[in-house]
Amino acid sequence: MAAPYDVGGYVLAGGRSSRMGADKALLHLGGKPLIEHAVSKLRRICADVHILSGEAGRDSVLGGYAPLVHDLHPGTGPIGGIEAALAGSSHDWNLILPVDVPFLPSAFLDWWVRTILSRRSLRGRVASFTYLGMPQSTLLMIHRDAGRYLTGAITRGGFKL
Repeated sequence: MAAPYDVGGYVLAGGRSSRMGADKALLHLGGKPLIEHAVSKLRRICADVHILSGEAGRDSVLGGYAPLVHDLHPGTGPIGGIEAALAGSSHDWNLILPVDVPFLPSAFLDWWVRTILSRRSLRGRVASFTYLGMPQSTLLMIHRDAGRYLTGAITRGGFKL
């Protein structure tokens, strides 16, 4: 892989894990927590990596893996984490990776990021994809210019990606 790219990397790990019954980011797979898998994957591709951790409270646990970014508007779900990422990012493009996709190959992410960055005529500011017809809205490449639209949606009460 030809990484790291001039892209900010953010692990989306701010959920309440209500369906899991335990903090999803800390569940182990192959002897390591999911958060460690995600951070390692992003470090292969992105210039710098942060964890979108929602509200403060898990800092002592998650902060050992990468710097944390807290929501600007707590309780708004993934859109709030992505808004916070874009507000603090020093990169034009940012890769958002959910903590719960440990089997997504790094080689795929590398190809995807390279493809998006190579499209100089790309007018859009968000790149995502679908799998079996289902939009995968929390795995995305997003330009920091899109941050104002997320803030506007949150202000209007629109928390869906």
